[in-house]
Amino acid sequence: MTKKIILIDDDETIAEMFTYGLSKIKEKVECLVFESIPSTSFQNIHFVVTDLSLGSSSGEETLQLVRNAFPNETLIVISGTEPINLSILIDKYKINNFLEKDKILDIFMSGELPDTCDSIFLKKWIKKNT
Repeated sequence: MTKKIILIDDDETIAEMFTYGLSKIKEKVECLVFESIPSTSFQNIHFVVTDLSLGSSSGEETLQLVRNAFPNETLIVISGTEPINLSILIDKYKINNFLEKDKILDIFMSGELPDTCDSIFLKKWIKKNT
């Protein structure tokens, strides 16, 4: 079964690297990429990966919009830097994981990818392999 992931990031290079990295794992993954929060609803989403800052929106504003669009999906937030109020944001917006972009991109580019998309987004695996 193909897992469907939504990636929301306004940086085209990051989106291309994510799509490329996910295409290299053994598990079948469909990555739907958006530069902004999509207005269309989706079914059977495995998880949503979003950049913390999109365009002119602040981190908290972005999270509120993403959570409104995807209220029940697993939410993974990526960013170039860790926000000071991360623990508050995690609780408030039910964030399942926060990862720095550099670490994920390093894994994608390393060529030593795990078998599943879930493993890419697990902190233990990333800490173990970076």
